[in-house]
Amino acid sequence: YVATSGSGSYTTGKIENNRVYVTAGQTAQSFAGTGSLAVNGVVTAAGNDDTPSVLGARVLLIPSNAAPTAITQLEDSAPGQLVTVVLTNASNPSTMADSATLILAGGAAWGGGIDDTITLFTANGGSSAVWREVCRSNN
Repeated sequence: YVATSGSGSYTTGKIENNRVYVTAGQTAQSFAGTGSLAVNGVVTAAGNDDTPSVLGARVLLIPSNAAPTAITQLEDSAPGQLVTVVLTNASNPSTMADSATLILAGGAAWGGGIDDTITLFTANGGSSAVWREVCRSNN
């Protein structure tokens, strides 16, 4: 829970790479400084991006690509992040293959059509994030 007003001091947790991490059970009422804090954001990837950024994202929209594009990693993630990837265009849709960094259910590759989704979770986040499939939907 992040409140937009209040006062107090921040004593437990950390601020790193413009992300705020609060230790469980602690209260953080206000922050000062530069950077940004995005919560439950919707992010649109660039076309042909095989490692799109999910910084602040809860939903990642994947646009059309000039050529078929295999997503190999989701970058700029935070520990505990859950992201739903949505294909928004049927032109050369992006795909994902089961790998060491994208652990997909049953080892099945994902490559859908317009409005298809896959939801992924990472426990560790960061540059060595390992994403695990939570669910997928063929819409």
